[in-house]
Amino acid sequence: RGLFVENNERLLQKNIEILSTTTCVQHKVYVQEAPDFVNSIGLRVDIVLQNPNNNPVLDVYALRSWEFFIPFSKDCGADEVCLSDLVLNVKMNERDQSQSPMLVSSKNRRISFTVKVQNKRENAYNAKIIATYSKNLYFSSKGPSDDVKCNLETTEAVSCQVGYPALLTGQEASFDINFDFNFNQLQRLTYVQFEAQSDSKEEYPGDNTVHITFPVQYDSEIILTRDTNIHFYVINPESIVQNEVRSNDDIGPEFNFTLKVSTVNFPVSMVYLTVSFPVSTKENNPLLYLTGVHNEMGSDVSCETRNLVDPLKISEKPYMASFQKENLRGIEELDCKSAACNSFKCLIKDLKRTSHYFLNVTTRIWNGTFAASTFQSLKLTVSTEIETSQPELVIINQKKLPVQITISKPGEKGEVPVGVIVGSVIGGLLLLAALVLLLWKLGFFKSKYDQLMKNAEDDAEAEDLQENEA
Repeated sequence: RGLFVENNERLLQKNIEILSTTTCVQHKVYVQEAPDFVNSIGLRVDIVLQNPNNNPVLDVYALRSWEFFIPFSKDCGADEVCLSDLVLNVKMNERDQSQSPMLVSSKNRRISFTVKVQNKRENAYNAKIIATYSKNLYFSSKGPSDDVKCNLETTEAVSCQVGYPALLTGQEASFDINFDFNFNQLQRLTYVQFEAQSDSKEEYPGDNTVHITFPVQYDSEIILTRDTNIHFYVINPESIVQNEVRSNDDIGPEFNFTLKVSTVNFPVSMVYLTVSFPVSTKENNPLLYLTGVHNEMGSDVSCETRNLVDPLKISEKPYMASFQKENLRGIEELDCKSAACNSFKCLIKDLKRTSHYFLNVTTRIWNGTFAASTFQSLKLTVSTEIETSQPELVIINQKKLPVQITISKPGEKGEVPVGVIVGSVIGGLLLLAALVLLLWKLGFFKSKYDQLMKNAEDDAEAEDLQENEA
């Protein structure tokens, strides 16, 4: 903390001549901006002979070194013992109090804390805040404050000096400190521990520490999109169902789609892409026939298709297909919930930032199934899903994507649902009852009744006259 003015160093060596009288030498020392104002500055003086082998000699039993201590002037009362009481408060900014994980992304990778420390007792010399944090964080910056200075202690600790040379009695210091997430160190739990320290003696150390822990999830920012060669397919009702299949063209039209995996600014080590496609109906009629799975040359995309591509070896030998007449009127979508499916999984490693990865899938639609079945229109759906190797830590917001084609059969009569028939009958009865009630309120039935009663009376009078004449 102290340096000699003569050489600007902590050590000064000079020759002096010792006489029979007292010799006094003055040296000026200046004190640097010292963090320690409680402990005294030490000064040591050593003496040796310039020529120890010549006379005169020093007394063997006499002291040859002395230590002196220069105390600082401290405002700590009459006992000169500084008894401080630091109270620390830390608030995490822009985060609710729920236990849900914080979603971290390249656009949301900073967390900020407002730190307040107050001294309720005697001066706290060299007061500072030590922040220790988890490996998935690094110190980014400190908010604007001239009274607070922060310096890195280690890669996982930062020290912020609050109040120099001391945090006085009743004084409060406040500042904001920012941390950024380290995308090269991903972990589920994040913590930051703040501790208020000083060179004074702390009276109540229990309120000097604040520990903040919260869970996090990382947004991979991966986007999955698709592109298909056709969106609609119309079945010719007059087409002849062909059972002998000699080539893929005999199966039906091509239904090909391309899946694109796009990254933004988040590094991802590994993702899995799963493709599930319907292969048969409940009556075991075939739906889609997988003919190929291709990726770009040199890309880090690898797929395990096993025996799913051309399983019937149609490219090598003819195949006799059979189709059962099936009622598909009540089905709006043929997917993995309403039909049997096959699946294959692809692995993409070491995804680079702002890059695109493509997967091309080629299939054929079994035309015979839809030509022999009864329906008006339905959707044939391929399900795709993407997830990271750590799905609970690194998430994908839109991880499921359907690939659909609409198949229609013109000229097919629609089936009236039972609910529609029952509803129509109930509606007709209600309408009839309403009409009867309206006629009754208008007096229609009363006038008819009066007319009938009058006719009956006239007939009775006529019969009485005839009897009297007789």
